[in-house]
Amino acid sequence: MRLLLWIVLVVCAAVLQHSRLAGWPVAPDLPIALAAWAVVVGDPQAWMWRVWLAGALRDPLDPGSLWFHAGAHLVLVLVLLPLRRWIPSLQPVALLVTAGVMSALVQALDILIGGRGGWQWWTGALQVALTAVMALLLGLLMSGPKRTATVESEDQIEAPERSDGSATPT
Repeated sequence: MRLLLWIVLVVCAAVLQHSRLAGWPVAPDLPIALAAWAVVVGDPQAWMWRVWLAGALRDPLDPGSLWFHAGAHLVLVLVLLPLRRWIPSLQPVALLVTAGVMSALVQALDILIGGRGGWQWWTGALQVALTAVMALLLGLLMSGPKRTATVESEDQIEAPERSDGSATPT
């Protein structure tokens, strides 16, 4: 059920990204902000699938992309896999840093593969900042999965069985 909700959120973000926000000179990258949320706040077992899905679901909706976003998000997963343990433990800082790095990396991949086009450093930097702020807002709006730990109370703790010293049962 959570994965279905994730798919709906990503598709809505991608539709908004490639329809309304496409005409803006600078706009946050909503699917990357969602992917950053999945890395920092989301389910620790499913974050890789969610990051990749955020790109793969975006490709059919982006008129200028065949498989760029799926490939770029796969690169994000491969880069974040060893680096995830060094993400700051303070959630707002982690969301800002992760979303900013992910947005900058996708922009760098886009320039590397497709060329500079109309990209300018100040619009790229502003997009990184807006994406980071959007990820922070998503972190404030959506809490992650409940993480529970079982703690035994003193009533539940039993003393270990003690033997009477003989090795044979009586």
